[in-house]
Amino acid sequence: MIEKKYFFIINPIAGNGRGLAAWKKIRKTLQEQGISYTHKYTFPNQESNQEMILNTVDENHIIVVLGGDGTINEILNILIDCHLQNPLSYIACGSGNDFARAISLPSNPLKAWKYIHHQATIKKICVGKVKINDTERYFLNNVGIGFDARIVYSANHSKLKMLLNKIHLGALVYASFFLKALIIQKFFPTLFKNDGTSVQKYKKTFLCTITNHPFFGGGVKLVPEASVFNQSIDAIILEKSTKLGFLINFLRTILPLKNPSNSKNWHHQYGKEFKITINSHQPIHIDGEASIIDLDTVSFDTITFPFLA
Repeated sequence: MIEKKYFFIINPIAGNGRGLAAWKKIRKTLQEQGISYTHKYTFPNQESNQEMILNTVDENHIIVVLGGDGTINEILNILIDCHLQNPLSYIACGSGNDFARAISLPSNPLKAWKYIHHQATIKKICVGKVKINDTERYFLNNVGIGFDARIVYSANHSKLKMLLNKIHLGALVYASFFLKALIIQKFFPTLFKNDGTSVQKYKKTFLCTITNHPFFGGGVKLVPEASVFNQSIDAIILEKSTKLGFLINFLRTILPLKNPSNSKNWHHQYGKEFKITINSHQPIHIDGEASIIDLDTVSFDTITFPFLA
């Protein structure tokens, strides 16, 4: 039997220190069991992390990331940009941890490691690719434009996120900024093209989320049938009539209530390629990393990547 070679990449500040705490427990287990491994800690910037990976990884390494969804997104992008095909795996230590839910990894770090080492197999998973104003980025979870990105942006720029992570209530971060985003966010027109054929115009877009799996916002099921093991992505577009009308449609989307597809303001698209024309200043997030910028046309595509899950 060929011995697995592990390269652990740890974000020590993920989840307000949960990444480092998890690594200490896993390292003890590795040493007790005599498992060979290499490990490195992340740097604050992607350029240093890329240099660290290129100087450490060999072609036989399985890369295991300890961090949040933002950490694994960054490592994935480095691997793809550097044309590396090392299988990737993940031990969730962040706030939302939606990708771990999507591939059914245990939330407990030690249980997740045991599953990865003893039971997980290498599979090809779907990875989304987004092009924004001539910049390409890959994503494992979702890209949000409008309402949900407004929530993420507010959360990322608040001290409340750190506080909730510290008391292990990170999943409540995004819920805390729901009402603020509902008040601040304005609707905007979008032109949506699916796989280069079907074209739809949505005049009052309030939320536009392109997702690779069911979850967003720390465990909310947005598209229950979505899967990283399907080579397609899903888009949910919610248009705004009134704030109350939007709230009802949003709750229909995330809760097991009446099917939201009955609403004229709720739209579901799925495919392998999307192109969305926006032409306005909007919040956007990619796997939880948010900004507010001028958006012209945002294009989506898919690739596959090896993952130990």
